[in-house]
Formats: sequence, structure tokens, C-alpha cells
Amino acid sequence: MKLLLLTSNYPFGNLGDNCFIQNEIYALAEKFDNITIISTGDGKLREDIPANLKVVKINQKKFKIFKAFNALFALFNKSGRQAFKECKKYYKNASRIKIYKQLFIYNYVYFLLKNIIKKEGKDADLVYTYWMSSKAYAVAKLKFDKKINCPFITRSHGFDCYIRNDYILVYRKFIGDNVDTICFISEDGKNYYERTFYQDLQNKCDLKVAYLGLNRKLTNIKIQENNTLKIVSCSNVIDLKRLDIIINALFQIDSININWLHIGSGEKLEEIKKLAQQKLSSKKNITFEFMGNLNNESILNFYKNNYIDLFINCSDTEGIPVTIMEAYSFGIPAITRDVGGIREINCGNNTNFLLKEDAGATEFAEAIINFANMDLKDIINRRNEVSEIFEEKFSIKTIEEFSKCLNKIAKKGK
Repeated sequence: MKLLLLTSNYPFGNLGDNCFIQNEIYALAEKFDNITIISTGDGKLREDIPANLKVVKINQKKFKIFKAFNALFALFNKSGRQAFKECKKYYKNASRIKIYKQLFIYNYVYFLLKNIIKKEGKDADLVYTYWMSSKAYAVAKLKFDKKINCPFITRSHGFDCYIRNDYILVYRKFIGDNVDTICFISEDGKNYYERTFYQDLQNKCDLKVAYLGLNRKLTNIKIQENNTLKIVSCSNVIDLKRLDIIINALFQIDSININWLHIGSGEKLEEIKKLAQQKLSSKKNITFEFMGNLNNESILNFYKNNYIDLFINCSDTEGIPVTIMEAYSFGIPAITRDVGGIREINCGNNTNFLLKEDAGATEFAEAIINFANMDLKDIINRRNEVSEIFEEKFSIKTIEEFSKCLNKIAKKGK
């Protein structure tokens, strides 16, 4: 059987969806005879890929004027007008330019990819898009035009699931009407889609929950009692991730020695560095370091070689972060807001680690202090608890179950 997989970055470089897909690619390679990946990624081709993997690289940065004209005209056909009307329903305050820009991007990607998807998809048993965004629209359009005859599934994560002011989702109804199965990475995402979009679909696709997982074994690290609390955060440095809350929380803490390490980079890095310098550099009990982007392997090696007391995530919205799974696989507890699907991973008997969805710096400061004052027995219990959550929900077993599910869908479609 053949799987056609559409990605953003994988298997080029180390960033973007590389860390997600690399975790599941070998399990998929065991369930399918051949896998073809269509990728718009940059950088060097990874060496650690299965032998039965074929890669087709598309240069999305090279602007193609004829395809752009086609994409522009598509904005004003029946489908484009319906998509614009749909967007205004969900984004009442969004400008026409912002909506049309996103519609143009989706159609440009369709015209960029349609011939290669048709070529590679004609003998595929299953088409799988890792994100429910522009590439999912491209496959849905070909499915609607009967150019793709096999089953089509897509994953839905965070940015491609929830309506947010900073990113406009387009063609939700069209994708939903032409996909066979949507696999959400959280129950919250599935419930949100059912409440927000599902009732508008003409053709009801199957909705499933398929947690992401890590292709690694649990690492048990012995408890270390130190005079300094070592805290890690790991994310892109963008407004959505709210690193300003971490900085302002640490600013409020005087009674504990803390070493804060942030892994990741992004457009707001210099702004956040400046804020940290202003707020924290004069505090004798706080040290901090911005470690920049690290690939998945480097992050795991860092956790392996360094004892971390606590992971912290202050995002305004999330699916279920792989960064927390990585921390849990080393028994590192996390303090988070109750947003998106986070309560599905940050769960257990101790509810002090899951703060209200609009928790600010004061609440996070209190949570950090409470953690620092926990008895050693309670810390051990929490570390054991998050290890069990990882093993039960987000380990290699989860990846294998998802691969079996895709194989079953492909066989059913024959």
C-alpha cells in the first residue's frame, strides 16, 4: 500500500513539523509499503528517514506568476465568494484585505501543488495532510474534482483548529465536506470543531481524536535537591506564547533562587530579551538564559544531562504541546494555563499545576512558590504521575495505534 503525506517542513532541516512527524514516520513506514512525501520545506534532507520513503520537494518561495493569476481569479468564483462569506461569519472584525490575502494563499498553494498531487496520488491508497490548512484545501479541491479517489485524512492541531484573531482559517466548510476523516490531537479540538463548524457541513466526515506521541522510552531521573529551582520553557518567541508572563512572574519572586532557561526563538526574541534584562537582571535570586532554537534530539539530550525541576507554559491557546510531552518523558512537571487541550495532559491528582485560562503573572508566581515549598514526597509523586501520563497517553504506543488506524482506513478505501 502507498501513503501520500503532505508536510510543511519535514523531512528538510530540523524545525517546523520535523519534530512531530519524525516521531511517527517509522511506525507509518511499517504499515505502508511506500510513502511519498510532498514537502515545501527548506534546508538539508534528513538522513534519518525510512528506506521506503520518497520525497518530492516543492520550492514555495519561487513565485510563479501564472499560478498567482489563477489564484487571484479563484477569489471571485462561486467557491471563493462562499469562502469569503464564511470567513465573515467567524471573523466579523477582520478586514477584507486580510481575508482575501489568506484565500489567495490557499488557492496559490492549490495551483502550485495540484499537478504533483494528482501524479503522486493516482496510485495512493491514502492521502494524509499533517495540517488542516492550505495543503488540506489543495487535496480537498482535487477530491471534489474527482482527481483523487482514495481516502483523504488530515490532522488538526491548534492554529489550524481554533478561531484566533492573529490567524484566519479559510475554507473550513469546503475541507470538511471533502475530507473523509479529521484526526484531532485533543478532545478539546474535536469538541470545538463540532460546536463551531460541524453543523454547517453538507457531507459529515468522521471525527477522531489521535494524540501525538514521542518515539522514545521514558527516562527516570533521580530526584535532586538543589538550592536553585531550575525552570525551563520551550516555544517559539511570539506573542501567543506569552513569555512576558514568565518574566513578570519571576520579577515578583524574591524568596527563591531560580534559574530560568528558554529554548526557542522567534520574531519577538529581542523584545523579550530586553524585557527580561529590564525586569530580572538586577534580581540577585534570578538568573536566565535564552538558549535559541534546538532541534528535537538536542532538547532531549539537554533534559537527559540536566536535572530540571519544572516546565512552564503560559500560552494563550494550545493544542496539546509536544514540548510538555518531552518534559513528561523525563518526569518533569509542568505549570500551565487551562487552555485548549492542555488539561488532557496536565491532569492528575494535584490541580495546583493547572491554572485558570486567564492566569497572569501573579498566579504563576504563586504556583512556582507553592511548587518550591512542596514536600519532597509530593514532588516525587508528581514526577511519577506525569511519567505515567506520558506512558499511558503520549508514548510510542499512541503512535503505533495511529499508524494502525491509517492502515485500516487505507484498506477500507480499496
